[in-house]
Amino acid sequence: MISYLSSFTFFAILACITPGPTNIISLSIGMRTNAHRSLPFVTGAGFMASLILFLTFFGVAQFLDHYPMVRGVMTITGALWISWMAWQLFRLEKTDIQSLEKIPGLTQGCALQVINPKVWMMALSVSSLFFMPDFEKLTNALTLSVIFFVIAVPSMALWAYMGVLLKRQTQTKFSEGFVYKTLSLLLLATVCSLLYSQFS
Repeated sequence: MISYLSSFTFFAILACITPGPTNIISLSIGMRTNAHRSLPFVTGAGFMASLILFLTFFGVAQFLDHYPMVRGVMTITGALWISWMAWQLFRLEKTDIQSLEKIPGLTQGCALQVINPKVWMMALSVSSLFFMPDFEKLTNALTLSVIFFVIAVPSMALWAYMGVLLKRQTQTKFSEGFVYKTLSLLLLATVCSLLYSQFS
């Protein structure tokens, strides 16, 4: 049991800390405001990712396997929304009051994960790799979901804090605008990578 949970914990850390749409957006929030302002977004994102993980143990994974068109529509929708967010970042030259009013919050964090291909790929992998037939399904799913939430929120908040540190190094309008454009291109790159893995 301890080995099983340790393996999942290691898997969750890798899944949460590696670059992805949610982490890049968290980084941009840290740059535009501070790490504290990212908490609603990362909490919503962590909660929804954990809920998706929980639901995959109870038929959602099988449903998406049986209806690949639904999965494809979700992937395309997610890619379009993330691309739109990348465009908003690309247009920023320097943090201003108007951009601060558009900081993603709890609702946006939840909504992003519903259509985030990376989250669904992670959840489907967990439901197949970490399913224990001899372990009560509800307890198994709940335990893994709670562990994932506990790891996901601080991991994404860490990206926001890195954004704060990055902000301190970009004191001019040019350098800050350059970072925003770089982040937007990275966000688009993650979208292309996820689309390739889904449809290749």
